[in-house]
Amino acid sequence: MTIDLSGLPKISNLLNPSTEAVVGLERCASIVEGTNNVYETQFFIPLLKIFGNQKLNEDVKIIMDHIKTLCFILAEEKIVPAKNKRGRIIRTLVRELLSSFYILELNVENYLPKLINRVISMYKINYPEIQKSENNVLDIIYSHEKIYKKTLNKGLTELSKLKSVNRKIGKKETIFYWEKYGLPPKLFNKTVRNNIK
Repeated sequence: MTIDLSGLPKISNLLNPSTEAVVGLERCASIVEGTNNVYETQFFIPLLKIFGNQKLNEDVKIIMDHIKTLCFILAEEKIVPAKNKRGRIIRTLVRELLSSFYILELNVENYLPKLINRVISMYKINYPEIQKSENNVLDIIYSHEKIYKKTLNKGLTELSKLKSVNRKIGKKETIFYWEKYGLPPKLFNKTVRNNIK
């Protein structure tokens, strides 16, 4: 059997031979599965089902993505959230994940174990080491949530003082409360909309 390649476009050398494309497994899956969104592939749909009727929005994407990332990073070693080096990466992932839970008003303890178990069950055949991450991920997120809530409460206490101030809340204030009190812009904006008249 011969394959007719005459209808295919001509392949020519790259202008810069050192150029490479780093596509990633999920993006390859979206091409193969014919979707326009990596979050609608076999690598995310099982996680999305855990959210029930929750729409696929930015915060759901962050939660699913960060859970997967933490499961792989913490499979080999327990890295504690910190202000610098490797710990800063973990802290950023955990805080962004928690912020998305808070914005969606979802209970962390209801969803977190289910999401972690689903990630592990999806990948354990090809990556058996991921099974070691379950306790690490749960322990780190639950432990750091206590610290993060203290940070947020401090920021919210300061933010509540704006209630008596008749002034426009803009980008400058958002950045100030993020840098000074650790209140992320998206949580700040939600709090302002809900509490500051």
